[in-house]
Amino acid sequence: MMPIEARPLDQKTDNRGRVFEVFRSEHVPKGGFGQVYVFTGSPGSVKGNHYHARKTEWFCVISGQGELILCDRESLHRECITLSGDRPMVVTIPAGVAHAIRTLSNTEMIVLAYVTESYNSEDPDTYPFPLA
Repeated sequence: MMPIEARPLDQKTDNRGRVFEVFRSEHVPKGGFGQVYVFTGSPGSVKGNHYHARKTEWFCVISGQGELILCDRESLHRECITLSGDRPMVVTIPAGVAHAIRTLSNTEMIVLAYVTESYNSEDPDTYPFPLA
């Protein structure tokens, strides 16, 4: 079984909107800052279909809806988690776990992500692994 953590986020809501804390220092490993990035998915599109040998990632859908597909490459155990900006949660994707995310909403999906290493085009640590 994959050591996946899906952590629902506490939302504070009032007539002005809502706020939820996505990443706090206690949620990510010590030892330096990686990279925070945002990516989007068009309706029906799939992103990812890869794994990282060294990097751990955290995904949080902040708008729209998506299906995160995870696969333990050793056991081939698959798990699917529906993520939604309406019910935000953060999912930890450990190094070695293949992942892809499919946009389920009819509008653009927006994902906030954190990764333990900044992207380096000369050493991307990204290996294809088709899931969707």
